[in-house]
Amino acid sequence: MTALEDCGAFLIGSSLAHEARALAAQAQQRARLLNPAEEAHYLRLRSDKRRLDWLAGRLAAKRALRRYFRETAGAAPEPASIEIASDAQGAPLCATPGAPFFSISHCGAGGLCAVGLSGRRVGADWELIVPRGRELARLFALPGELPPGQDDPFFQTRLWAVKEAVLKLLCLGLAAPPQDIQTRPRLELRGRARRRWQELGSPE
Repeated sequence: MTALEDCGAFLIGSSLAHEARALAAQAQQRARLLNPAEEAHYLRLRSDKRRLDWLAGRLAAKRALRRYFRETAGAAPEPASIEIASDAQGAPLCATPGAPFFSISHCGAGGLCAVGLSGRRVGADWELIVPRGRELARLFALPGELPPGQDDPFFQTRLWAVKEAVLKLLCLGLAAPPQDIQTRPRLELRGRARRRWQELGSPE
């Protein structure tokens, strides 16, 4: 990530799970981060896990967006003034004038947000490395994408994260199958993912 940041591709923001738990316990602290519409959405979420995941992602996103505005406009808006909503496909968007394209992810460790620079689209995914089993891996892996005869959690997790990040860049989420993305010997798109990429003007 550092190398890509240094070459001007994106900025990142992150949060840790304990920060999300602290926000969940303190409405006054949340009021500094969320505006009333976001707080109402947070309270409508049905499970504690979903609330913590959502808070971790929003905290990471507002840190990344504030960094973006500080570095590109010279001033960082207050977190609660940066309202993050979702489009019809569930992709995050920000109504603040001059807001960039960005992508949010979360896992048990916390939240992550990547913000595209210079008009770039970006997709991000953060996953904990856990065993998934080869049968599960077959649901998203194409032949040759995983080492033969090896159930290595690292390779499985990395492959899933790459595909998830590309689908987020295309604003498809899980509306397209992960098999639409081929990662080896080089990244190629097929099916719905390729059509969406072409509709977007074939972004980098």
